[in-house]
Amino acid sequence: MKEKIIKISNRRQRARVLTQLRTQGIRVKHDFGKFLIVETPQKKGVEKSLLKQRIRLESPTERAFKVRGVSPDEKLLVDAFLLRKSAKFRRRKEKQVSGETPEEKELFSGGCVTNE
Repeated sequence: MKEKIIKISNRRQRARVLTQLRTQGIRVKHDFGKFLIVETPQKKGVEKSLLKQRIRLESPTERAFKVRGVSPDEKLLVDAFLLRKSAKFRRRKEKQVSGETPEEKELFSGGCVTNE
């Protein structure tokens, strides 16, 4: 399965797109308001079928997310998504040892609290 982005311009288009995705068996992985990240099956003809319905799939690159009128919340979600997809983030995540982050160290350093 490949991750692809679909740009949504309005509510009417959103409803139509979601209906078409369901009929094609395509799963919406992330919903960022103006953007949907979907997992497309490797079956032939899926993208062509969506194009006939005027639904364009793009690779989820930073350039694909450049759209006017994006809310601050949508921008935050997109930035987090792109960060998680970056090679630098993936390398650091692979090297990370469980219990090493400052948050985990603080969590594990505290004593047990009981209600006695």
